[in-house]
Amino acid sequence: MRIKEQKYLLPDGREVTIKSAGPEDAMKVKLLREASAAETHFMANIFE
Repeated sequence: MRIKEQKYLLPDGREVTIKSAGPEDAMKVKLLREASAAETHFMANIFE
């Protein structure tokens, strides 16, 4: 399912766009997943 692109104005004046990721976003998605995986591994260790 594709999300229709929507733009929002934040209170500080910045504009944010919400949309489905496409092929042009592949590298950004990859980097986000790697960062999230690294943080999740760290968080899992604090409960040991």
